[in-house]
Amino acid sequence: MTALPATTERHGLIHGAAFYLIAFALAFAVALAAPWLGEATPFVTMFTPLTAVLLLRLVILRDGWTRAAWTEMGLTRAGLRFWPLAILLPPVVLLPGYAVVWAFTMAPADLTGARPPGQFVVQLAVSLLLGTALGALGEEVGWRGYLQPRLNPLGPWRSLWLTGFMHGFWHLPLLILTPYYHAAGSLLVVVPLFLITFTLTGPVYGWLRIVSLSIWPVALMHRGVNTWWERFDAMTAQESQRAAEYVAGQSGIMPIAMLALVIVFLAIRGLMPFPAARRT
Repeated sequence: MTALPATTERHGLIHGAAFYLIAFALAFAVALAAPWLGEATPFVTMFTPLTAVLLLRLVILRDGWTRAAWTEMGLTRAGLRFWPLAILLPPVVLLPGYAVVWAFTMAPADLTGARPPGQFVVQLAVSLLLGTALGALGEEVGWRGYLQPRLNPLGPWRSLWLTGFMHGFWHLPLLILTPYYHAAGSLLVVVPLFLITFTLTGPVYGWLRIVSLSIWPVALMHRGVNTWWERFDAMTAQESQRAAEYVAGQSGIMPIAMLALVIVFLAIRGLMPFPAARRT
């Protein structure tokens, strides 16, 4: 990728660190407010990276008052060419885990609440589009829009892995201090699996950000993961949610394996970490 405009590599790293401290502090504050926010806590948390970017760029650094600043974060390009891939990858990553869980009856599929196919497709499309615009974008503007480019001086692979790990670590106040996120399993198991999963999403989301020159496909894939996770989880018998949490879910053993396969495939094909960016 091209060098950051109007800043040195050192300044980029400092700005990235400042962004992360603000985003994490905000996420921690939201987690502490969970008794008052209730089930809205995860939704409010999703906007803390965007809030951190706005505070940093518009108030503290004041370098965000130009179109170029937001173009640099991938907001002004739709990246439509990569939307089909962003829509396809989440079920490819998540379905094998649930298939294993259902097949071995650790948490058999519960289709009592299944919707007609047409209704399911419409609701899925609405969830993807609205969830991308109203939720996932609030995160990805921060992670892949602002932070990842500022970690580039560390090297291409390091910037991708570290962005993923930092993204995962930012979730820990919500995960540990509230009952609203990954509450089905033991934290001693869930937290390591969760951090491994998000570290692996770093190269996948980061690659999509680079080749599309846009944050929108990344936000769409991010929302797709959440949407399919919710749908598959709703089809899994409630009495066996812990088994599903460890094996499938958003961050079980099988999604970890699938993400690793995606990374290996992209690396073998020479598409990762920094292929030549394409215009869409």
